[in-house]
Amino acid sequence: MHWYPLSGKDAVLLLLVFVMSGIFSRVQPYFVAPSLIPFTYAFFLFLLMLAYFPLARPKDPLALGKFLALLLGAIYAVMIVLVEIIGRHNYSWGSVVVLAGAVLSPLVAAGIYHLFFGRRPPR
Repeated sequence: MHWYPLSGKDAVLLLLVFVMSGIFSRVQPYFVAPSLIPFTYAFFLFLLMLAYFPLARPKDPLALGKFLALLLGAIYAVMIVLVEIIGRHNYSWGSVVVLAGAVLSPLVAAGIYHLFFGRRPPR
């Protein structure tokens, strides 16, 4: 596993994904049943990843998907440990669903993008 070289546009798009997922996580309790919150969050993150890949147009989508899965998985694992376990002294199945969604979303989105568009030559 190596660091995928993100361009400035890719980094800004990834930051936009983080911001949009953060906003969604704050807003969704108002319109989603509490038992469905982890699943809707994982689904929303998957939709964001599906939108990210066509906008970023990576040279090697599968390598970027693996890199993003590792990056998002590590970020979400640290957040779960800090917020859920240390902060709230709570570990629930919802945390596992969110972590699995964070790891699987970029991988599945990269696979779908690769299936439809393959490898793109550099611009």
